[in-house]
Amino acid sequence: MRQPHHCLCLMIIFASLAGGVALAQPDAPPAAAQDVPEPKTVIKTYNIADLMRAAGDYPLDSEIVPPTGYGNGASDEAGGGNLFGGALINRREAADKSLLDPLSQLIVELVDTDSWRENGGTLGLIKPFSSLLVITQTEENHAKIQALLDEIRRNAGPSQIVAVRAVWLLLPATAADAPKPATVVTDEWFNKQKVYCDGRTVCFSGQTVHLTSGRGRTVVRDQTPIVGTSAVAFDPTVSQVLSGVAVQVAAQLVPGAEAAVLDVQSFASEWDEPGRGPSSSGAVATQPSGGVVVSSDIDRTNMVAQEMKTTLRVPLGKKFVVGGMTLDPAGGEKDARQLCLVVEISAVK
Repeated sequence: MRQPHHCLCLMIIFASLAGGVALAQPDAPPAAAQDVPEPKTVIKTYNIADLMRAAGDYPLDSEIVPPTGYGNGASDEAGGGNLFGGALINRREAADKSLLDPLSQLIVELVDTDSWRENGGTLGLIKPFSSLLVITQTEENHAKIQALLDEIRRNAGPSQIVAVRAVWLLLPATAADAPKPATVVTDEWFNKQKVYCDGRTVCFSGQTVHLTSGRGRTVVRDQTPIVGTSAVAFDPTVSQVLSGVAVQVAAQLVPGAEAAVLDVQSFASEWDEPGRGPSSSGAVATQPSGGVVVSSDIDRTNMVAQEMKTTLRVPLGKKFVVGGMTLDPAGGEKDARQLCLVVEISAVK
């Protein structure tokens, strides 16, 4: 009669033991993590020749020199010399390849730094070739690189173009409304004035350029005696001296402001009749009785000349008075005209 009870107990114990064994089983190992594929990379080339090119400067080194530079060595540097001489100056600037490495480093430091192989990554690689940057990167990072280069181009000097206008106004001596230097004049006042000379050009921001207009006259400023067998002569050293106007400017745009810093040098001159200097003469000494005397003159320039040099801050798009002075102070009241320089600088978008 008591056998069923024992069977029931055995079943309960067995179930308990079975549950204990099940609870004591070790956890199953987690599923193996799937390998995450690396982002796809592409190779692209970036032409940065425009960023590498240094804008050449073109200062006032014309063969036709202003009278204020005559006789102080400027004419020699500008091409003055003997009658048949004068070397041309080539100011073409080569691309600055030293900019490749800093630009490459800038990209590595600013665009996904950890992805580059040189920083321990497995994706990015950058190599310079001539004026190109050959870059291996993801499409996302290529977009960031292009955006960075575009931003540099928008703000770098060689990509910013400025328009320069320089106007010399001839004001009467009794001009009561003559503007003061460093002031902006209205178009109404400006259009009423007599224009002596008007020059315009465009250049890169910070580039030095010049304009020259007028007549050049050849003057003899030195003589070199040349003696040969039964002959004597003089080799003249000549210069082309300007009668007119010349201006040299360098306009640097100010970031974040509607203004530019301007270096300006202005020259203006008018010819009067030149005087004659002392004559140089010579003869063949070995034939004192029959030697022919050869003579040559040195010119003395007689000119009205005005020169102005300064650096100033100019608002963009405004007619700004640099300064002015009497054109011929020695001429008295009969020729007391004032020559006033007005500049207008604009950024070319």
